[in-house]
Amino acid sequence: MKPVLRLLIILIPVSAFAQEQDSLVLDATPIDFRSRENTILSIMNEGVKQWYEGNPAGYAASFAEEITYFDPGTDGKRIESKDELTKIFSERNTASTYEIIDPDFQHSKEFSVLTYQIIQDFKGITLQWNCTEVYAEVDGQWSVIHGHFSPFSNEVATIPKKFLFIGGGVGLLLFLLLGIFIGRKTKKN
Repeated sequence: MKPVLRLLIILIPVSAFAQEQDSLVLDATPIDFRSRENTILSIMNEGVKQWYEGNPAGYAASFAEEITYFDPGTDGKRIESKDELTKIFSERNTASTYEIIDPDFQHSKEFSVLTYQIIQDFKGITLQWNCTEVYAEVDGQWSVIHGHFSPFSNEVATIPKKFLFIGGGVGLLLFLLLGIFIGRKTKKN
């Protein structure tokens, strides 16, 4: 086969592919991820502040209507709506203090993933969580479309839901004291 014909056989499909790809580029505007991070951190901090001021359902204000969510208090069940999550949150106790540690982001054009740790104090009892929240722009506002909280340590994972969230202060304290007592007794044997 002649070299010119070979070149045409290669260039015609490549040229058609390149023209097709050019039509797919809709917006080449650079994305200001730092500004997006500041916006998302502000949304997250306001939600957490609401929670710790005694309004756990206020945290859900930052969630999209069709959020998915997991934490140990959902018994492994995926929560699939803002209404359902707001109801669950309204039944939970709030900690007396909290600290957010090491927030970090990963971004794409359409999504941002925020990971952080939160340490909560329930009147002297400390709980530690790893948190992941996926944000997307919904109706012009950044909203959480997926959230997942998991225990920072194995001890938290064994706390029954009624002590962790609904039973609150006294029940959680008794459960932890029982765990310490059993742990000491086991170490002596």
